[in-house]
Amino acid sequence: MIKVFKQLLLALGLALFLLPAQADMVATGEWNAPATSFTDSLQLRQQMHQQLVENGVELETAGLRIAAMTDTQLLELKGNLASLPAGAGISTNDLLLIVILLLLL
Repeated sequence: MIKVFKQLLLALGLALFLLPAQADMVATGEWNAPATSFTDSLQLRQQMHQQLVENGVELETAGLRIAAMTDTQLLELKGNLASLPAGAGISTNDLLLIVILLLLL
């Protein structure tokens, strides 16, 4: 009986060495992420959601965008949301420039 137990223990020990190792890539921003508490994170997400909705993003779309961001990305976005380009379309100045160029051709 002891011999069977020793063989079983040896087999289990060897099986542990045969398990595949797992390693994930960690981005620098995630490694050096600022330590925020859970409530700070929720409050930040609510503030950013509200700002996106105020800037014309639909309610559901804003929620999906905020949910997809990490806390580090939200902290980077927090300070300069108003100065970032929206990317939603063409501005009046760009449209005027295109019309003038088309008239010149």
